[in-house]
Amino acid sequence: EWLALTNFRPHILPWYKVGAWNGTFTNAELALIGGTGGVPYAIPKFSWKIGAGSGTGTWADVANGASDTQIDNCAAGIKTYPFKMMLCIFHEPEDNVNTSGNTRPAYRAMWQRVRARFDALGVDNVVWYLQFAGAPNHAVNAAGSGFEDMYPGDDYIDWLGMDPYTHSPTRNTLDELVNQTAGGPSGYGGWYNWAQTNHPSKPIILGE
Repeated sequence: EWLALTNFRPHILPWYKVGAWNGTFTNAELALIGGTGGVPYAIPKFSWKIGAGSGTGTWADVANGASDTQIDNCAAGIKTYPFKMMLCIFHEPEDNVNTSGNTRPAYRAMWQRVRARFDALGVDNVVWYLQFAGAPNHAVNAAGSGFEDMYPGDDYIDWLGMDPYTHSPTRNTLDELVNQTAGGPSGYGGWYNWAQTNHPSKPIILGE
């Protein structure tokens, strides 16, 4: 239906996984990715929620090894996919921050553990992207430390993403969308400006 209406085939197709996932694609997902001559039309983009909210414990639990079997099974499955794909570990994490194992440093440590285990298993077909919600109230301070404290490090990330929701019909420019400041801390310049200031080498992807 999409192709019939738009005559455009998306270059990136997103899916979401929660809890145990073996890293393989369903037939329906492969059909949507499509391809010709053995080359896919689209890059699959998966957001995988492990830890809090998925029945496998907190981010701290994952960082301390509680989900290593899940991680290794997922890595083994993804490794069999013959092309590049994108992977985010627990998208929009700011919405799940708490003091009971889901702290910002715990998120960073969880991501680092997942990436380290993938690397140890020789998975080299993943483009790692971190997808924030990017809402101004999650910035914490003018420097955007709410995001920075969760960031795993440039060596662990390939792309930076945000889900630029807006709830005001008066915001009608791209800058107003990606650099929202209303409701944020004093002096905060917006998510895109934070990303460009702190991680200018990372390409940006707009998600939901």
